[in-house]
Amino acid sequence: MVSAFLAKADKTKPMFKKTDPTLRLFLEVIGDKPVNALRQSDVDGFFALLCKLPPKWRDEQRKRGGTVSALAAMTWPKCIASKTFEDSYVAALRPFLRDSRRLYGDQGFPLSLTTEGIRKG
Repeated sequence: MVSAFLAKADKTKPMFKKTDPTLRLFLEVIGDKPVNALRQSDVDGFFALLCKLPPKWRDEQRKRGGTVSALAAMTWPKCIASKTFEDSYVAALRPFLRDSRRLYGDQGFPLSLTTEGIRKG
């Protein structure tokens, strides 16, 4: 699903620069599950993990190596900003979930998955 969504996305739109890495990270964090195995707790867990990352977490990951989950397990003096959380990550995942409900709902994709109500903790 992630690959199909990214393949048909308009790569010339500025939002694609946020959508592509967000969806790849989502796939890395939750794993390659069958559509009917995806749960709201997976979506919520993904965002909870993001809230524990430092502002320039990709740079930290390059420096330290390891997984994003390992970075999130560390203590940081500052974590990603609420605006980044909302405008980048939540905004990037929302259309993917909407499209997936429409395209894969009859194949078992959970119709109730949403980013509604998700806020940076």
